[in-house]
Amino acid sequence: MSEARHQKRGKTIVDSVRSTAFETASKALTPSRTRQLKQRRYKERKRYKIKMLLVLIATTGVVAFIAFLVASRLEMFRVSNVVVVGDDRLPFERIKSTVQKEIAEEKFLGLLPGSSVLTLDKADVMRSVTYTYPEVEHTSVTIKGTEVTVSVSERQAVGMWCSIDPHKKGVRTPCYYIDSTMFAFKDAPLSSRSSLTPYAREPLKPELRKKMVLGARADYLRSFDEDLRKRKIIPASMIFRSDESIEVILDDRAPSPLTSSSLLFSLDESPDLTLERLDVLINGGSLGNALSDNGGVIFEYIDLRFGEKIFYKIKENNESTNQKATSTHPLTTE
Repeated sequence: MSEARHQKRGKTIVDSVRSTAFETASKALTPSRTRQLKQRRYKERKRYKIKMLLVLIATTGVVAFIAFLVASRLEMFRVSNVVVVGDDRLPFERIKSTVQKEIAEEKFLGLLPGSSVLTLDKADVMRSVTYTYPEVEHTSVTIKGTEVTVSVSERQAVGMWCSIDPHKKGVRTPCYYIDSTMFAFKDAPLSSRSSLTPYAREPLKPELRKKMVLGARADYLRSFDEDLRKRKIIPASMIFRSDESIEVILDDRAPSPLTSSSLLFSLDESPDLTLERLDVLINGGSLGNALSDNGGVIFEYIDLRFGEKIFYKIKENNESTNQKATSTHPLTTE
């Protein structure tokens, strides 16, 4: 009985194994299973290729970087000469010394010397030159072989930014040359005022490497200055007052159609309208007649800030007391 039972159980186990093997074989032979196996193998091969490519790139990068490090230390790649070219008025030798010092002290990635043409940072050299020498407006750096050429151009001065003299009319030192952007870039002596007009603005004090902040009125100032000179009215200085007016101190050494110490204009008025009324003063009108009738009269100021009305103050000398007597008169240009 037990032997028959054992034989029956063994047969059942064998049949179960055969059935499982058959089912497994059947699944392996199905088309969908075949596709899955192929896709899996494809993805594995793709991952392997990508890994190998990344290893190759990393190895190439390391080798190239090591070669770059070695080459940057070779004498054949060292900067052999620095040449500075540009406007003759600029201090070439001092600029050259500054560039050489910048190259010697520069470190590439904080490790390698910047004196190699392979590691030289042109932007750093240009920043160093323009910061050290504010009179330099544009800088460019070119490298040919182991020679570095620095091209510089000078800022063009259109005027001077000076301090307001609190004790008398006009301005005083310190003064700095300013370019068309009102940037102060170099010390300026007041003796040069015959060719460039000194400007001042309340309450600002002039500072080197700073801008004389005028906003859109910077163009107004320059064009107005030029228009006055065309009319042979030579400004000794122009002061922007805190009440939004301009006081033009006239150069008493230059011949002028107006015998006045200063002119007052409003910044709120159109420059063309101001100049039109100024032409009336010079060429005719009631004040022009007054100037003709009183050829010896000198005006302390002529004020054009009040539309059609023009105010002026006559300067008179008292020989006995040497004091100035003044009077104020409103006139119209009609």
